[in-house]
Amino acid sequence: MKRLFGFLMCSVVCVVCLAQAFPQFSSKSFDQWTYNRADVELNSYNILHNKITLFTTQAGNTYTLTSPAFTCEAVDTLTVTTTWVTEFWNESYFKPERAALTVALLNEQGETVDSVICALATPSKTNTLAVKLDRQPGWPSRAQLRLAAWKADVQSNGAVREVVLEVSARGDVNCDGTVSIADVTALVNALLDEKEDAVFDVNNDGSVSIADITALVNIVLNL
Repeated sequence: MKRLFGFLMCSVVCVVCLAQAFPQFSSKSFDQWTYNRADVELNSYNILHNKITLFTTQAGNTYTLTSPAFTCEAVDTLTVTTTWVTEFWNESYFKPERAALTVALLNEQGETVDSVICALATPSKTNTLAVKLDRQPGWPSRAQLRLAAWKADVQSNGAVREVVLEVSARGDVNCDGTVSIADVTALVNALLDEKEDAVFDVNNDGSVSIADITALVNIVLNL
């Protein structure tokens, strides 16, 4: 046991890989999502037939699409990839400043914690954008995403077809999508095997050592 502890105290592995990211959800059916347009049901047919549109009405009402809650205790970065299609594509009517969505991170009360506008320089019939939200102080432990039109209208913004959320998480060493005591065991084994992967650099100091075990234990204890 003393030999193992001494090895862990002295062992340092250089980090050469990118941080681990795993999908929180990847959806084309939008199961458990909410759509605030009462006359349109969230189902596969309506999604595929451009019915799930995000636009602002003349009265100023904005249709929004909100994800189910997801856990973000150990999250560093959220990457939201959104694809939407304009069925009746006419470039002369498609204005870049209106071809934009707002991705907002919500807390448990539905209040906006952070947001970013997805704008396109050269919009087309089918548009895909990946937007990153870096973790900020005060983020909730469980949150939601809300996709909303910015200055969009039904002619220019089109319909959302797919949303994929990936989170870059500290501590998910075994890549099972959660952070738990099992990751501590996996990290100890990684140190013993001198594995060179940034997923083991829990404290983000550029190396993998006993300090990462301490950081991971603290994350688990605070979940």
